[in-house]
Amino acid sequence: MAPHEPWTGRRLLVIGDVLLDRYLHGRVERISPEAPVPVVRLEGEEERPGGAANVAANILALGGQVDLLSVIGDDDAGQRLRRWCADSGIDPAGLRIDPRRPTPVKTRVLSRHQQMIRLDQEDDRPLDGEIGAWLGAAAERRLEKADGVIVSDYAKGVIGADSLGSILRRARQRSLPVVVDPKIRNFDTYQPATVVTPNQAEAAAAAGCEIRGDGDARAAAGRILQRLDVEAVLVTRGEHGMLLVPRRGAPTTIPARAREVFDVTGAGDTVAAVLGIALAAGEELARAARLANAAAALAVGRLGTAVVAAGELDALGEDDQDGR
Repeated sequence: MAPHEPWTGRRLLVIGDVLLDRYLHGRVERISPEAPVPVVRLEGEEERPGGAANVAANILALGGQVDLLSVIGDDDAGQRLRRWCADSGIDPAGLRIDPRRPTPVKTRVLSRHQQMIRLDQEDDRPLDGEIGAWLGAAAERRLEKADGVIVSDYAKGVIGADSLGSILRRARQRSLPVVVDPKIRNFDTYQPATVVTPNQAEAAAAAGCEIRGDGDARAAAGRILQRLDVEAVLVTRGEHGMLLVPRRGAPTTIPARAREVFDVTGAGDTVAAVLGIALAAGEELARAARLANAAAALAVGRLGTAVVAAGELDALGEDDQDGR
Protein backbone atom coordinates (compact mmCIF):
# COMPACT_ATOMS: atom_id res chain seq x y z
CA MET A 1 0.00 0.00 0.00
CA ALA A 2 1.35 3.47 -0.87
CA PRO A 3 2.23 5.54 2.22
CA HIS A 4 -0.55 8.03 1.52
CA GLU A 5 -3.26 5.70 0.24
CA PRO A 6 -5.35 6.35 3.40
CA TRP A 7 -5.68 9.95 2.21
CA THR A 8 -7.64 8.90 -0.88
CA GLY A 9 -11.25 10.04 -0.70
CA ARG A 10 -10.92 12.05 2.50
CA ARG A 11 -13.26 15.03 2.28
CA LEU A 12 -12.04 18.41 3.48
CA LEU A 13 -14.19 21.48 3.99
CA VAL A 14 -12.11 24.50 2.90
CA ILE A 15 -13.36 27.93 3.97
CA GLY A 16 -11.66 31.19 3.06
CA ASP A 17 -10.74 33.72 0.42
CA VAL A 18 -10.47 32.44 -3.14
CA LEU A 19 -8.24 34.37 -5.53
CA LEU A 20 -7.43 34.29 -9.20
CA ASP A 21 -3.66 34.37 -9.72
CA ARG A 22 -2.78 35.83 -13.12
CA TYR A 23 0.74 35.73 -14.56
CA LEU A 24 1.95 37.92 -17.43
CA HIS A 25 5.22 36.68 -18.91
CA GLY A 26 7.49 38.77 -21.09
CA ARG A 27 10.96 40.07 -21.89
CA VAL A 28 12.69 43.26 -20.79
CA GLU A 29 14.98 44.77 -23.40
CA ARG A 30 14.92 48.48 -22.60
CA ILE A 31 13.95 51.20 -20.14
CA SER A 32 10.93 53.35 -20.90
CA PRO A 33 11.65 56.87 -22.18
CA GLU A 34 8.55 58.04 -20.27
CA ALA A 35 9.78 57.03 -16.81
CA PRO A 36 12.71 55.07 -15.31
CA VAL A 37 10.89 51.74 -15.49
CA PRO A 38 11.50 48.62 -17.59
CA VAL A 39 9.38 47.97 -20.67
CA VAL A 40 8.01 44.42 -20.70
CA ARG A 41 7.19 42.90 -24.06
CA LEU A 42 4.37 40.50 -23.22
CA GLU A 43 4.74 36.98 -24.61
CA GLY A 44 2.22 34.92 -22.64
CA GLU A 45 -0.44 34.83 -19.95
CA GLU A 46 -1.70 32.15 -17.58
CA GLU A 47 -4.16 31.92 -14.71
CA ARG A 48 -4.30 29.63 -11.69
CA PRO A 49 -6.64 29.26 -8.71
CA GLY A 50 -5.18 30.97 -5.66
CA GLY A 51 -5.83 31.37 -1.95
CA ALA A 52 -8.38 28.89 -0.63
CA ALA A 53 -8.85 27.61 -4.19
CA ASN A 54 -5.15 26.68 -4.29
CA VAL A 55 -5.61 24.81 -1.00
CA ALA A 56 -8.47 22.94 -2.66
CA ALA A 57 -6.32 22.21 -5.73
CA ASN A 58 -3.62 20.72 -3.51
CA ILE A 59 -6.12 18.50 -1.69
CA LEU A 60 -7.39 17.16 -5.01
CA ALA A 61 -3.81 16.43 -6.10
CA LEU A 62 -3.27 14.55 -2.83
CA GLY A 63 -6.22 12.28 -3.56
CA GLY A 64 -8.82 14.00 -1.41
CA GLN A 65 -12.24 15.49 -2.06
CA VAL A 66 -13.18 19.11 -1.39
CA ASP A 67 -16.11 21.25 -0.40
CA LEU A 68 -15.03 24.85 -1.01
CA LEU A 69 -16.88 27.80 0.53
CA SER A 70 -16.06 31.38 -0.38
CA VAL A 71 -17.41 34.57 -1.93
CA ILE A 72 -16.68 35.91 -5.41
CA GLY A 73 -17.74 38.92 -7.45
CA ASP A 74 -20.18 39.05 -10.34
CA ASP A 75 -17.30 39.28 -12.82
CA ASP A 76 -15.18 37.34 -15.28
CA ALA A 77 -12.63 36.30 -12.65
CA GLY A 78 -15.37 34.84 -10.49
CA GLN A 79 -16.83 32.91 -13.40
CA ARG A 80 -13.39 31.50 -14.20
CA LEU A 81 -13.08 30.21 -10.66
CA ARG A 82 -16.56 28.69 -10.81
CA ARG A 83 -15.65 26.92 -14.06
CA TRP A 84 -12.44 25.65 -12.49
CA CYS A 85 -14.47 24.21 -9.60
CA ALA A 86 -16.92 22.50 -11.93
CA ASP A 87 -14.11 21.06 -14.06
CA SER A 88 -12.32 19.81 -10.93
CA GLY A 89 -15.33 18.08 -9.42
CA ILE A 90 -15.97 20.74 -6.75
CA ASP A 91 -19.52 22.03 -6.39
CA PRO A 92 -19.37 25.63 -7.72
CA ALA A 93 -22.44 26.50 -5.63
CA GLY A 94 -19.99 26.89 -2.75
CA LEU A 95 -18.78 30.12 -4.35
CA ARG A 96 -21.43 32.70 -3.44
CA ILE A 97 -21.68 35.73 -5.76
CA ASP A 98 -21.67 39.14 -4.10
CA PRO A 99 -22.25 41.79 -6.80
CA ARG A 100 -20.96 44.54 -4.47
CA ARG A 101 -17.38 43.29 -4.37
CA PRO A 102 -14.89 42.11 -7.01
CA THR A 103 -13.30 38.69 -7.10
CA PRO A 104 -9.76 39.14 -5.70
CA VAL A 105 -7.19 39.00 -8.52
CA LYS A 106 -3.41 39.12 -8.15
CA THR A 107 -1.68 39.97 -11.42
CA ARG A 108 2.07 39.37 -11.49
CA VAL A 109 4.31 40.63 -14.28
CA LEU A 110 7.37 38.42 -14.75
CA SER A 111 10.46 38.54 -16.91
CA ARG A 112 12.80 35.54 -17.03
CA HIS A 113 10.79 34.05 -14.17
CA GLN A 114 11.48 37.06 -11.93
CA GLN A 115 8.52 38.99 -10.56
CA MET A 116 8.72 42.68 -11.42
CA ILE A 117 5.45 44.01 -10.05
CA ARG A 118 2.18 42.72 -8.61
CA LEU A 119 -1.21 44.37 -9.10
CA ASP A 120 -4.00 43.52 -6.64
CA GLN A 121 -7.71 43.93 -7.30
CA GLU A 122 -9.71 43.37 -4.10
CA ASP A 123 -12.23 44.62 -1.57
CA ASP A 124 -11.31 43.43 1.91
CA ARG A 125 -14.37 44.70 3.78
CA PRO A 126 -16.08 42.07 5.99
CA LEU A 127 -19.05 40.21 4.56
CA ASP A 128 -22.46 41.69 5.22
CA GLY A 129 -24.81 39.94 7.62
CA GLU A 130 -26.85 38.06 5.03
CA ILE A 131 -23.87 36.54 3.23
CA GLY A 132 -22.14 35.80 6.54
CA ALA A 133 -25.24 33.90 7.65
CA TRP A 134 -25.24 31.97 4.35
CA LEU A 135 -21.58 31.01 4.91
CA GLY A 136 -22.29 29.66 8.38
CA ALA A 137 -25.36 27.68 7.27
CA ALA A 138 -23.59 26.27 4.19
CA ALA A 139 -20.63 25.19 6.30
CA GLU A 140 -22.78 23.43 8.88
CA ARG A 141 -24.50 21.40 6.16
CA ARG A 142 -21.16 20.34 4.70
CA LEU A 143 -19.62 19.46 8.06
CA GLU A 144 -21.85 16.39 8.15
CA LYS A 145 -19.82 14.85 5.30
CA ALA A 146 -16.40 16.29 6.20
CA ASP A 147 -13.37 14.48 7.58
CA GLY A 148 -11.60 17.74 8.41
CA VAL A 149 -11.68 21.53 8.02
CA ILE A 150 -9.16 24.02 6.64
CA VAL A 151 -9.52 27.77 7.15
CA SER A 152 -7.54 29.70 4.52
CA ASP A 153 -7.54 33.36 5.49
CA TYR A 154 -6.06 35.87 3.06
CA ALA A 155 -7.70 38.83 4.83
CA LYS A 156 -10.01 39.60 1.88
CA GLY A 157 -13.15 39.72 4.02
CA VAL A 158 -14.56 36.18 3.95
CA ILE A 159 -13.26 35.14 7.37
CA GLY A 160 -14.98 36.92 10.26
CA ALA A 161 -15.77 36.25 13.89
CA ASP A 162 -19.55 35.99 13.58
CA SER A 163 -19.67 33.03 11.19
CA LEU A 164 -16.34 31.33 11.87
CA GLY A 165 -16.77 30.84 15.61
CA SER A 166 -19.94 28.77 15.23
CA ILE A 167 -18.41 26.72 12.41
CA LEU A 168 -15.32 25.83 14.46
CA ARG A 169 -17.37 24.98 17.55
CA ARG A 170 -19.50 22.62 15.48
CA ALA A 171 -16.37 21.04 14.00
CA ARG A 172 -15.06 20.38 17.51
CA GLN A 173 -18.37 18.80 18.51
CA ARG A 174 -17.92 16.41 15.59
CA SER A 175 -14.24 15.76 16.59
CA LEU A 176 -13.01 17.04 13.22
CA PRO A 177 -9.41 18.26 12.87
CA VAL A 178 -9.22 21.96 12.02
CA VAL A 179 -6.18 23.59 10.38
CA VAL A 180 -6.00 27.39 10.20
CA ASP A 181 -3.69 29.35 7.89
CA PRO A 182 -4.03 32.75 9.60
CA LYS A 183 -3.76 36.48 9.07
CA ILE A 184 -3.04 38.74 12.02
CA ARG A 185 -6.13 40.97 11.70
CA ASN A 186 -8.47 38.04 12.41
CA PHE A 187 -6.23 36.16 14.82
CA ASP A 188 -8.58 35.93 17.79
CA THR A 189 -11.33 34.33 15.67
CA TYR A 190 -9.39 31.09 15.02
CA GLN A 191 -10.73 29.03 17.89
CA PRO A 192 -11.37 26.33 18.75
CA ALA A 193 -8.97 24.61 16.33
CA THR A 194 -6.46 21.80 16.12
CA VAL A 195 -3.47 23.71 14.75
CA VAL A 196 -2.79 27.24 13.57
CA THR A 197 0.08 27.78 11.11
CA PRO A 198 1.45 31.35 11.28
CA ASN A 199 4.64 32.25 9.46
CA GLN A 200 7.40 33.79 11.55
CA ALA A 201 6.28 37.40 11.03
CA GLU A 202 2.66 36.53 11.88
CA ALA A 203 3.73 34.59 14.98
CA ALA A 204 5.83 37.53 16.17
CA ALA A 205 2.96 39.96 15.65
CA ALA A 206 0.42 37.69 17.36
CA ALA A 207 2.72 37.12 20.34
CA GLY A 208 3.87 40.75 20.57
CA CYS A 209 7.57 39.89 20.48
CA GLU A 210 10.51 39.66 18.09
CA ILE A 211 11.73 36.30 16.82
CA ARG A 212 15.49 36.16 16.37
CA GLY A 213 16.13 32.49 17.01
CA ASP A 214 14.68 29.14 18.08
CA GLY A 215 14.10 30.21 21.67
CA ASP A 216 12.15 33.28 20.60
CA ALA A 217 10.03 31.15 18.26
CA ARG A 218 9.18 28.72 21.06
CA ALA A 219 8.27 31.61 23.36
CA ALA A 220 6.05 33.18 20.68
CA ALA A 221 4.26 29.88 20.08
CA GLY A 222 3.70 29.54 23.82
CA ARG A 223 2.09 32.97 23.95
CA ILE A 224 -0.19 32.04 21.04
CA LEU A 225 -1.25 28.90 22.90
CA GLN A 226 -2.21 31.13 25.83
CA ARG A 227 -4.12 33.45 23.51
CA LEU A 228 -6.06 30.87 21.47
CA ASP A 229 -8.02 27.70 22.19
CA VAL A 230 -5.92 25.51 19.87
CA GLU A 231 -4.11 22.22 20.40
CA ALA A 232 -0.87 23.25 18.69
CA VAL A 233 0.99 26.03 16.88
CA LEU A 234 3.09 25.29 13.79
CA VAL A 235 5.38 28.25 13.03
CA THR A 236 6.70 28.18 9.46
CA ARG A 237 10.13 29.82 9.44
CA GLY A 238 11.36 29.72 5.83
CA GLU A 239 15.01 28.67 5.64
CA HIS A 240 14.87 27.81 9.36
CA GLY A 241 12.24 25.12 8.79
CA MET A 242 9.22 24.70 11.05
CA LEU A 243 8.57 24.63 14.77
CA LEU A 244 5.67 22.59 16.14
CA VAL A 245 4.65 23.46 19.71
CA PRO A 246 1.76 21.39 21.09
CA ARG A 247 -0.23 22.31 24.17
CA ARG A 248 0.81 18.98 25.66
CA GLY A 249 4.19 17.43 24.93
CA ALA A 250 7.57 18.63 23.77
CA PRO A 251 8.19 21.02 20.84
CA THR A 252 9.45 19.55 17.57
CA THR A 253 11.93 21.36 15.33
CA ILE A 254 11.63 20.36 11.67
CA PRO A 255 14.62 21.38 9.52
CA ALA A 256 14.04 23.09 6.17
CA ARG A 257 14.10 20.66 3.23
CA ALA A 258 14.13 23.04 0.23
CA ARG A 259 17.21 22.54 -1.93
CA GLU A 260 16.37 25.53 -4.12
CA VAL A 261 13.85 28.28 -3.35
CA PHE A 262 12.36 29.48 -6.62
CA ASP A 263 9.08 31.07 -5.50
CA VAL A 264 7.40 31.00 -2.07
CA THR A 265 3.98 31.94 -3.51
CA GLY A 266 1.34 29.55 -2.22
CA ALA A 267 3.67 27.47 -0.05
CA GLY A 268 1.40 28.10 2.93
CA ASP A 269 -1.52 26.67 0.93
CA THR A 270 0.43 23.46 0.39
CA VAL A 271 1.29 23.23 4.09
CA ALA A 272 -2.35 23.68 5.08
CA ALA A 273 -3.57 21.13 2.54
CA VAL A 274 -1.12 18.41 3.57
CA LEU A 275 -1.69 19.02 7.27
CA GLY A 276 -5.45 18.94 6.78
CA ILE A 277 -5.67 15.75 4.76
CA ALA A 278 -3.06 13.96 6.87
CA LEU A 279 -4.88 14.76 10.11
CA ALA A 280 -8.21 13.81 8.52
CA ALA A 281 -6.68 10.41 7.70
CA GLY A 282 -5.56 9.89 11.30
CA GLU A 283 -1.87 10.86 11.10
CA GLU A 284 -0.22 12.07 14.29
CA LEU A 285 0.33 15.83 14.31
CA ALA A 286 4.14 15.66 14.31
CA ARG A 287 4.12 13.24 11.38
CA ALA A 288 1.61 15.42 9.51
CA ALA A 289 3.84 18.47 10.06
CA ARG A 290 6.89 16.66 8.67
CA LEU A 291 4.93 15.65 5.60
CA ALA A 292 3.76 19.27 5.17
CA ASN A 293 7.37 20.42 5.45
CA ALA A 294 8.44 18.00 2.71
CA ALA A 295 5.60 19.15 0.46
CA ALA A 296 6.46 22.82 1.03
CA ALA A 297 10.04 22.11 -0.07
CA LEU A 298 8.68 20.84 -3.38
CA ALA A 299 6.26 23.77 -3.78
CA VAL A 300 8.86 26.53 -3.32
CA GLY A 301 10.95 25.02 -6.11
CA ARG A 302 8.24 25.94 -8.64
CA LEU A 303 7.03 29.17 -10.18
CA GLY A 304 3.83 30.63 -8.78
CA THR A 305 1.03 28.85 -6.98
CA ALA A 306 1.73 25.14 -7.33
CA VAL A 307 0.25 21.81 -6.24
CA VAL A 308 2.09 18.81 -4.83
CA ALA A 309 0.66 15.38 -5.62
CA ALA A 310 0.62 12.41 -3.26
CA GLY A 311 2.81 10.49 -5.69
CA GLU A 312 5.56 13.08 -5.27
CA LEU A 313 5.55 12.57 -1.52
CA ASP A 314 5.47 8.80 -2.03
CA ALA A 315 8.56 9.16 -4.24
CA LEU A 316 10.50 10.68 -1.33
CA GLY A 317 12.21 8.34 1.06
CA GLU A 318 10.87 8.16 4.63
CA ASP A 319 13.97 10.04 5.82
CA ASP A 320 13.21 12.90 3.40
CA GLN A 321 9.59 13.05 4.52
CA ASP A 322 10.50 13.02 8.19
CA GLY A 323 13.17 15.69 7.80
CA ARG A 324 16.06 13.44 8.79
